[in-house]
Amino acid sequence: MKTLCFTLGLLLLTVCYCDAVGDASFLSAAPGDCCFNFSGHKLPQGLIFTITKTHSSCMHKSFILNTVQGRKICYRQSFQWAVDTYNKLSNIERGNEKSLQTAKTQDHQVHSQDTMRTLCFTGGLLLLITLYSCTAMPHGPNAVSPGSCCFRFFAQKIPLSEIISITETHSRCSEKGFVFNTPRGKICVRHSLDWAKKVFNEHKEKKNQQLPQLYLQQ
Repeated sequence: MKTLCFTLGLLLLTVCYCDAVGDASFLSAAPGDCCFNFSGHKLPQGLIFTITKTHSSCMHKSFILNTVQGRKICYRQSFQWAVDTYNKLSNIERGNEKSLQTAKTQDHQVHSQDTMRTLCFTGGLLLLITLYSCTAMPHGPNAVSPGSCCFRFFAQKIPLSEIISITETHSRCSEKGFVFNTPRGKICVRHSLDWAKKVFNEHKEKKNQQLPQLYLQQ
């Protein structure tokens, strides 16, 4: 009886270990954002949501700024304004969490008591967004947005039932690959694999067939 319990326990531990290793391998092959074109325009502080560094394996060490609109803009790490903005936001994140929570509570109370101030702020923010979109990025926001690159690759074949969509990495990445979007997240697969090429072409063909139907529905 003891031997049976020990064997079952060992099998259970093995299954759990295999699942953990599989998930770790899956997550380690996730793509990273890299920058190839850069903005040289400063952005008003009211439009900045977050700012992060690109993946450590990217060719160009850069900052990726996320705006309140959800846009991503690339800046060189040699651009002093971007460096100052990154350091400023990093210091805020490292600050005392309790103090930040208190400040947020006080700010919420002020805005709750003065609705007109909130409306004025929102109107000003919308004006800044409009002006910035028209002047700071004359070539459009996508021109200075980051692209997905792969540095590690998942070695196993991904079941078709888990594939939501598939795209290619940016054309200027150091190594070509496919980025599979799955329920567990995004995963990189080598561009040279025949099964990956086949799945990519099938999804691309299916997407092209759906476009005329969407136009007809409109």
